[in-house]
Amino acid sequence: MAGNQEKQAAARHDVSRLARGAGIALIGRIVGRGINIVNQAVLARLLGPAAYGLVAIGWILLRIGNLFTVLGLDNGVLRFGSQIHRDKKADFRKLILLSLGIALIVGSLAGGLLYLGAPWLGISVFADQELIPVFRSLAIAFPLVSGLTVAAAVTRVSQRMQFSVLAEDLTQPIVMLGLLLFVFLLGMGLSGVIFAIVVSYLAAFALSLLLIRYLYSDTVAAPQPGRFPVGKLLAFSIPTALTSVFINLIIWSDRLFVGYFGVAEDVGIYQAASQASLLFAVIIGAFNVAFAPMIADFFHRNEIDRMAHLFRTSTKWGLYVGAPLFLSLFFAPTEVLTIVFGHEYAIGALPLVILVAGQVVNLATGPVGNLLIMTGRQKPWVLVTAFAFLANVMLNIILIPRFGLTGAAVATSVATSASFLGGLLIVSLSLGLWPYDRRILKGLSAAALTIAALYAQSYFDIANPLARFGLIMLISISVFLGALLVFRLDDEDRDLIEMVKLQVRESFNNRAATR
Repeated sequence: MAGNQEKQAAARHDVSRLARGAGIALIGRIVGRGINIVNQAVLARLLGPAAYGLVAIGWILLRIGNLFTVLGLDNGVLRFGSQIHRDKKADFRKLILLSLGIALIVGSLAGGLLYLGAPWLGISVFADQELIPVFRSLAIAFPLVSGLTVAAAVTRVSQRMQFSVLAEDLTQPIVMLGLLLFVFLLGMGLSGVIFAIVVSYLAAFALSLLLIRYLYSDTVAAPQPGRFPVGKLLAFSIPTALTSVFINLIIWSDRLFVGYFGVAEDVGIYQAASQASLLFAVIIGAFNVAFAPMIADFFHRNEIDRMAHLFRTSTKWGLYVGAPLFLSLFFAPTEVLTIVFGHEYAIGALPLVILVAGQVVNLATGPVGNLLIMTGRQKPWVLVTAFAFLANVMLNIILIPRFGLTGAAVATSVATSASFLGGLLIVSLSLGLWPYDRRILKGLSAAALTIAALYAQSYFDIANPLARFGLIMLISISVFLGALLVFRLDDEDRDLIEMVKLQVRESFNNRAATR
């Protein structure tokens, strides 16, 4: 009896930690993504589809380049740092210095290659010489983005997610928004946009280094020299880097194929549709941020039951958060693009719906990628993602010339779904874990009722896009959450609500005390 009570107490404690970390990460990422969407909307409206397409191509190339230059060191820091940061501070300091140093060196080399290869990429690949100065300017940002990615992962080892959120999710888009307003007031145009991007990453990276010093002041000041084998770090990190490369290439490379087969204006429209669909990646990413260090810790201590419970809980909560958003976008894609980006981007409505469908599969399979990586099963995950990426390339080449933006969306959605369903299969076969139990029926029933309500409202003709989307969002959230309450919340859901109430009450009391 006592043993069961201890297990239940441990499970509730784990769920509380997951909820707190995921909640902080989710709020931070939603706010950061919201600011980023404002940035994209400002760019789209002020530059127009053609110039916005140039920025989009350069931006995606920067993000794809970061997948290679980081070398999976962010995963390596989480995996090994979770094991040694408490007891082996000197070794942890060595791990931090190795990871940051390698990321900065490789990022600088990649930036140099981009600078030298900009004429070939701009003219021979994309047939647009206006891309040459864009590529060369963004080459400066390569080591900054790599360093920021690894430094943010270092802060997450502490499981205090607010520091990672501040450095990686909030600082960069906030600084960029302020600089965008400044450069447009000065009339700097495209060159000013690139300046804003580079400086925003510089600010975020500098802040992340300060946060590392604050979080691990005793580690930084450790008197004895640390030892951590670079071979061990790279042997684990590089295979995980390949999974990140393939997954993100599936998500981002479609815009490059659109640019290759079409014109910059097509890329601008497709970029707008992609921004809305990636809100789901924000949700699953928030749970991954909190999930990864906890799973690494549990696996190291062979506490599989606690790991399985977190897997099921995080998947369920991800679906609960994402379902109302998915249904809203499904029923009002044109309104979303019109409201945020403008009428000329409404043609991307069908690609938006298709892209959202692929991201929902990502959400429904839970954090399978991080689960495989943090349990040392990165090699089969590499094979699955590599196969999905190759399928994505073939589908893009076949479908885009025939179906345009819709073909690109289908290729991306199919490949995304295949990769995460394959990862779920590996998790089931190798770890014996499954993210669903009978509790998932509550979410499915709530979604069915929400769909029925949204179909009913479609009979009302509302001309104003903002009013129509607002009504759809209101129905989605209220019906879905109301249905969950009727079906009775699970114990961990009630614990989450109580924790949120407590935090809100404490925040209110603290504000009252300072007045």
